[in-house]
Order: sequence, then C-alpha cells, then structure tokens
Amino acid sequence: MQILNIQNSNFIKNTFVLTLGTAIAQVLPMLLYPALGRLYTPEQFAVLAAITSFVSIISTFVTGKYENAIFIADTDKDAVCLFSVALVMSLSICFILTIPLYVFSDSFTVYLGFSTLDSWIQICISASFFMAIFNIYNEWCVRYEYFKRLSINKIVNSAGISLFKLVFAYTNFANIGLVAGDWIGRFFSSVVCLFSIKQLDTSCFCDIQISDIINVLRKYREYPMFNMPAQLLNSIGISSPIFILNYFYNQTDVGYYAMTMSVLTLPVNIISLSLRDVFRKKASDILIVEGSFKSFFVKTLFILFVVTSILSICVYPILPWLFKFVLGSQWGNSGVFAQYFIPMIALDFIAMSLSGSLLVSKKLKYNFYWQVYYVILTILTLYIAGTCSLNISNTLIIYSIARSSAYVLLIYISFKSSINFCVSILAII
Repeated sequence: MQILNIQNSNFIKNTFVLTLGTAIAQVLPMLLYPALGRLYTPEQFAVLAAITSFVSIISTFVTGKYENAIFIADTDKDAVCLFSVALVMSLSICFILTIPLYVFSDSFTVYLGFSTLDSWIQICISASFFMAIFNIYNEWCVRYEYFKRLSINKIVNSAGISLFKLVFAYTNFANIGLVAGDWIGRFFSSVVCLFSIKQLDTSCFCDIQISDIINVLRKYREYPMFNMPAQLLNSIGISSPIFILNYFYNQTDVGYYAMTMSVLTLPVNIISLSLRDVFRKKASDILIVEGSFKSFFVKTLFILFVVTSILSICVYPILPWLFKFVLGSQWGNSGVFAQYFIPMIALDFIAMSLSGSLLVSKKLKYNFYWQVYYVILTILTLYIAGTCSLNISNTLIIYSIARSSAYVLLIYISFKSSINFCVSILAII
C-alpha cells in the first residue's frame, strides 16, 4: 500500500510539473498570436504551414524512430546506444537528402503547388534535424524522469519559435519572417537540448562499442519496421490537407485553415503529448506489477472525456468572435473553421493522450494499421470532396467527421492494448 501511495504521489507530481511546463509553453506563443495575426497575411501562414508540414514528415523517418525505444530500453546501455543511433541517423539522412532536394527543388515545389517553397527546401532539411534532436531529448527525459527539464525545454522550444517570428516582422526580412523565425527557434531549442545532455549524462556515452550499436539495431528493429512507418503515415495524414486544399482552393483559404489548426492544435498537442508521457510511464509501472492497466486506462479516459466535453461546449459558440477579437478582423473565417473542427480536436486530444498504451504494450503494428487507415481516409475524403467541387466549408465539415471517426477507432485499439489482449485486425475492421 505504501509503495502504491508513493507511486501515485510521483505520478501526481510528474503530471503537475509537465502540465505546468506545457501550460506555460502553450500560453507564451498564444500571447503572441494577436500580434502575428496582424503582422502577417493568411498567404504567409499558408507558406509556413507547407514548410512545417514538410519538416514534420522528414523528421518522422530520419531517426528510424529508435528514440521511442529509449523509454522502454532494457538497460541503460541500450538507452545510450539508442540515443546515439537516433542522433547519428538523423544527421546522416538529413545530409544525404540535401542533394536530391537541391537538384529537384524546382519541380518538387511546383508539383506541391507551392512554388515559393523552392528557396526553402534546405531550410526544411536542417529544421527536420533540429526537430529530431528535440524529440530524442524528450524521450531521454521521460526515461530518467527529468520532467522538470523536459518542461523547460518545451517552453524554450515553443516560446523561442514564436518570439523569433515576432522579431523578424520588424526587420527587413519581414516577408520571410514566419519561416526564418521558425527555423531559428528550432535551432536554439536543439542547442539547449544538446547542452542539457552534456551537463547531465556525458559520461554514460563514453563506453559505447560498435557491437553494442549493432545489438540495439537488431534488438529494437521493430521500431523502424512498424513505429517509423506509422509515424510517417501520421505526419502525412496531418500534413497532406495543406497540399490537397491548396490544389483545389485558393491560398487564402489554405491560410485560414492553417491558422485554425495552428491555434487549436498547439495547446492540444503540447498537453496531450505531456499527458501521454506521464500516462505511459504510470501504465508501464502498473503493467509490470499487475499485467494489465485496463482500470487506469478507463479512469483516465473518463476524466479526459468529461474535461474535453465541457471545454468544447463552452468555447464553440464564441469561436468566430474570439478569432476576430484576438487575431484581427481578417481571421473571422478561421473562427468558423474552428467550429467545424471542435469534435475532431476533442477526440484527437483524447486519442493522442492515451495512444501511449500501444508503446507500453509493444503493439506497434496496430498503430501502423491505424495510421494506414487514417492516411487513406484523410486523402480520399479531401480529394473526393475537392473533385466534387464542394465549397471549402462543406469540405472541412466532411473532413472533420472522417478524422473524428478515425480517432474513435484509435481509442478503441488503445483500450484493447491496455488489457494485454492481442487485437485482431478483422475484429477492428
């Protein structure tokens, strides 16, 4: 009983630390949105969205997702090797990608429908490396319960990116301020991550042998085989709407969409990822002792559902007014789009917070299957709506419904994994 009380106390403490950190990380950039919304145009936000989408896609496969195995590594030596593998892989692959993307940048960006991206391809590659460093460091912090440092780094990352965007708006580079600010902010955050590692754990990297590296590559091969493709598909599913919408609709509408998703998903992603980190740590501890964390999963699901439902009902009526008031009159359409996405965002928050179940139970292939379904559903929904010449509003409503159904399925799969049950794909479908 005493042990359980200690575990619960640590869980509450870690949750508080991460929640506080992520709350600050959420508030700081959100405070700057009123200024950014008035300093930059919807078209400029559309270009930024395209670049960040491209960066997100690249960053998901350059590490082979070996960093996700750091958390559950059997030994500290394995964790150190996984950290090193993920870092070296990301640097090497990003370097290799610079050549073909430089040669074919013109045709590539035109094909995507964003010819203005041509000069930013190399920026995308380096920013992907910075994002990879950030993700690797986060996994390291979760394993060793450096939750305070993890919170600080989240604050540095989100605040740095936003502040640099604001600064560039008042320089001679204002026309590229959003992109330049995003890049410098990510660079600064990655430097902080590497410096923190050097301060804390440098000595543990000194005894790594080539044989150790080869061993972890084999031992944790499931991550590049299943988790990496799954995450890549997830990034494609999230990012593809930017490019599909740009193909069927004008760039201004794409900018409205980008702002809507940025405002809604920034706090949701930060908080849900933090909750997922703490959730999977607690779930892992319970699984070791009890062989199942079903009860913990159900309790967490209930709390998340109640909280998101109340918040959704409260904010829905005022979203159009809120976007105009906070960001400026030109962003009223973004507020209307936000209403379409409320159910989708709420379910996204719940599903992402609980998706750590798949990592804890090592059922990565089911996450991969879900991602395949998610990407196909997203692309087909938007493409069919576009080819049917639906207006942007109807297209986004249909898109919201489709994505909501995908998140319900993910919650179900996560629940099944919590009882250590081998989920049948036929049963899921």
